[in-house]
Amino acid sequence: MESRLDRGQVAKKADMNLFFAYLRAPFRFVYWHPWWSVFLAAVGFLISTVGAYKFVEYRSYCDLAAAIAETDAASPRWRIEELEADRAEIPDAENSALVIAKVAELRKRAEQQIPPQFDLDDFRGTEDYSPQHRLVDARLEKMRGALRGIQPALDEAAKLTNMPRGRWPIKHEPDGISTMVPHIGTVRGVARLLQAQAVAASHEANSPLATDCLIGMLYTGRSMADEPIVVSALVQTTIRSMAASALESSFGVSALSTNDLGRLERVVAYELESLDGASMFHAERAFVHSFFTHLEQLDSVSYLATIGSVRNARSAVGMVTDPLYRPMIPADHAFALRMLNRGCVIAAQPTETQHQGFDEWIREWAKSVLRGPLVYRNIVAGDLLPFSAKYSEYHARALAWLRVLQTTLAIEQFRLEYGRWPHEVVELVPKFAKETPRDPFDGQPLRMITDDKGVTIYSIGVNRQDDGGAKYSERDEGDVALRLFNPEQRGLPALPEKPAEGDASTENNNP
Repeated sequence: MESRLDRGQVAKKADMNLFFAYLRAPFRFVYWHPWWSVFLAAVGFLISTVGAYKFVEYRSYCDLAAAIAETDAASPRWRIEELEADRAEIPDAENSALVIAKVAELRKRAEQQIPPQFDLDDFRGTEDYSPQHRLVDARLEKMRGALRGIQPALDEAAKLTNMPRGRWPIKHEPDGISTMVPHIGTVRGVARLLQAQAVAASHEANSPLATDCLIGMLYTGRSMADEPIVVSALVQTTIRSMAASALESSFGVSALSTNDLGRLERVVAYELESLDGASMFHAERAFVHSFFTHLEQLDSVSYLATIGSVRNARSAVGMVTDPLYRPMIPADHAFALRMLNRGCVIAAQPTETQHQGFDEWIREWAKSVLRGPLVYRNIVAGDLLPFSAKYSEYHARALAWLRVLQTTLAIEQFRLEYGRWPHEVVELVPKFAKETPRDPFDGQPLRMITDDKGVTIYSIGVNRQDDGGAKYSERDEGDVALRLFNPEQRGLPALPEKPAEGDASTENNNP
């Protein structure tokens, strides 16, 4: 019996040895060929890398889902298609966009029939322009001739005075940022045309026509008021500054009647009431979301081309890291949404306090973006978001132009009634202003400087420094300012024109 058990155990052990021998058979050459070890290590590394890649991608999508849920809770209708659907439907009879397009077409047709001999977009020419001085007579006559040549367009543009609403059609691209806004050039062209007509009307002391042109300019910009596109808001701000410049020119050579001042003041008040400081952030959030969603759906080749163009660099490091960065794109997307959600909240605060919140916002953005060499995080959002931090300044500048414009009108009304300038803006309350007009950049009352020529009303501007009313320019961030001249200082003779560059009369004819 005992002998039979021993033999059974031996047989069982032999079977187990044979089983393990079969298991070891595929790997028996490992000991003979060392490269098999390298191969197996490579396979193991590849499997672990793919696993890590998929794990990071899964975590990224989880983070994105949470960020989208947070955004839905904060703003139920925030996607670009929802913003577009919420735009007001405007009947054709009230749609200023249709009139603006017709004005541009009529002007183009007239100038094709009779080529213009004068550039209305640069009516000031080369003279040392000053608002209190008239334009050179020859230039003024050429400008009037050019305006008469496009009279049908001007007659159509006169309708804009009573059309405060407009809507342009927009075709949104899947990636958001490629969406074209071709009507911007048309809007700016009509605004410049009305600016030239306003200046010509001021030289003829035609107060009603000059006022109609100024109102038409503001309403031309308002035709883009509800567009969920940042550049539309920026162009609207530019047109407001053009209207302010035209008003300064009108006050420089003549004056507006009390009735016309009241008409213009009501339009400016309407502009102020409808100004939304957070609109640019809402638009930017929707477009950034569209871009990331599009990026996440691209094939590998299109993805590499797109992310390379966004990062503005195709370096050797980028060509290696860009493919590896793809599973982190949803997390990048989530970071961008959360930052822009915070931006929307800050932009809804009082304008004069926003810069503190946005300073902190920028610091948080800078700490959250890593660019290697071995670790990358939020690099796409890092290239997109810095521009968003400027939107608060753009809104503050738009608000500054409107408040300065409104205060200028109130001060002129004060002068017409009392025969003098107010000593400070608080004197305007309550008869000419409901409350003390404040600078959106620091919350202080708007500055006012009086001298022997008149008065300057200004905001300190984006540099938050009092430059004494030195005007803002693209190259010099000065003050947002308008100038009112004393009655005897208005309509002075024209300054001489500067000789054109390269004029032979200005060159020394040395032998």
